Amino acid sequence: MGFEQRKAEMDQFYERWAEGDFGAVLDFEFGFSEDFPEAGTSVGAEENAKRMAGWLGGWDDWKVDVTEYLDAGDKVVALIKVNGRGKSSGIDFERICANIWRFEGDRPTSMIVYYEPENALRDAGLASA
Repeated sequence: MGFEQRKAEMDQFYERWAEGDFGAVLDFEFGFSEDFPEAGTSVGAEENAKRMAGWLGGWDDWKVDVTEYLDAGDKVVALIKVNGRGKSSGIDFERICANIWRFEGDRPTSMIVYYEPENALRDAGLASA
């Protein structure tokens, strides 16, 4: 699968997530990088849906928009703009973050969320340490 096909595949994932469908599309390793308090990964649709629901439970109006995809061989970095409002605080949040997607052939095998895009670029081999 080439880079353009991977981008199309990831677009479908993000579209389904925007509709609130997390379990059906997260049947691989999913988690948060070390720069998140929720650092760690889980595997499988059921566990990943729980992890995502736990994360989203603290937010109202959570939205993710991909701003750019970067090719890193067997990985793709998705730079994402996230927006939301804290449920308990009512404070609006907007930030550029990143996801690293790993692929084996035409199949995604993991997606890790990074708070700091620079860390994702480094871990994907697109920037120096």
